[in-house]
Amino acid sequence: MIGEERIKRISEHFEEPEWLLELRLRNMEKYYELKKLRIADSPIEKSYSNFSIDRFFSGINCDRGLGGQIYPEENYFVLDYRDVGNLNFYIKTEFFEMMDMRSAIKSYPETVKESMNFVKDQHTAISNATFLGGLFIKFNENKDLAHPLKIKVKYTGGFYSIKNIIVIGKNVKSEFIEHLQMDPAFMGISNTYMRQENESKVKHITMLDGNGCENLNVKNSYQGENSIDEWYVAIKNSSNSSINSNIILNEGSRFKNYTGVISGGQEIYDISSNVYHQGKNSNSESIIRTVTAGESRIVSRGIIEMDINAKNSYGYYAAHSILLGERSRAYSLPFLKIYGDGSSAKHESSISNIDDEMLFYLKSHGLDEMKSKDLIIQGFIDPVVRELLIYEGKRFLVYGEESSTPR
Repeated sequence: MIGEERIKRISEHFEEPEWLLELRLRNMEKYYELKKLRIADSPIEKSYSNFSIDRFFSGINCDRGLGGQIYPEENYFVLDYRDVGNLNFYIKTEFFEMMDMRSAIKSYPETVKESMNFVKDQHTAISNATFLGGLFIKFNENKDLAHPLKIKVKYTGGFYSIKNIIVIGKNVKSEFIEHLQMDPAFMGISNTYMRQENESKVKHITMLDGNGCENLNVKNSYQGENSIDEWYVAIKNSSNSSINSNIILNEGSRFKNYTGVISGGQEIYDISSNVYHQGKNSNSESIIRTVTAGESRIVSRGIIEMDINAKNSYGYYAAHSILLGERSRAYSLPFLKIYGDGSSAKHESSISNIDDEMLFYLKSHGLDEMKSKDLIIQGFIDPVVRELLIYEGKRFLVYGEESSTPR
């Protein structure tokens, strides 16, 4: 596993300032503290998911940075991580600045420090301790983006620890789309810290095509007063994937998350949505919808925590799963933590097979069984699919001929 000497080697290799090494080491200590509080090694927990952070870091190369190139492709900026060495770039427009993480450490040290101190889970801590590079985006305040910023990230094989920072300035309206494409031999962790200033609004769409790899993705978000974050997540084709989010809401801020997953074969997905209401009049809605076929497993976890100061706030968490195979499994683990009066939260979950009557109805109208199932599934995960159709003109999550999901 990772230790102090390996952290020092990473920092020395990139000739980092002393303050960053100190924060890396502090995060490593935090990782071990948080790990002691986890029950991931218990037999019950392993029945849900076999995701092992220790195995991720067995192959880390401390002397290798994120190499590659950035280039345009259709309406996307493509970050193609395929070459050895450091990836250095800087792009500036009227609406945003975008640069590699090494440049951001020099240009925006206070923002990087802030992100290193935002630690709600062990995955964030170990990512902060070991990151080898990443992406920094700053949306300029008082701007209304006419078109979404679209990023496509292509990962090559090997182990990578990646840190991204997105800053949404005050009174900004922005749309951000990321399409993540992994190599089958990829094994890595991506940690994104998003800070929204007051009165800002962002629509954030994530499409993740695992291509049979193992990956861990964390979104940590701090929302300023009266800010809005809408996050739509579509996931497929990972052999073993963990998706975690930690969201802090301040006064009047709102968070909405719709996540859709279609799994097959022996894929395993572990999805966590953790929302911390710290300010009054805040609102959150987290909905996870999964389709599980073959021998795949999905566990959906959710925490809604209401601080004593979060008066007149409301939180909602729902996890719904459709099982398509006799050996497919789905689990839902919701938690509510309410520490003060005047706020409310609720959760709901369901795990069921596909509706036989609905299937019979569609088949009686001339559709074969595969198309009938596909239509039912598309209706089930419609909140995510609808957003992808609006922005991308494609469904991305498909059960049937275009999907890797077995028939």
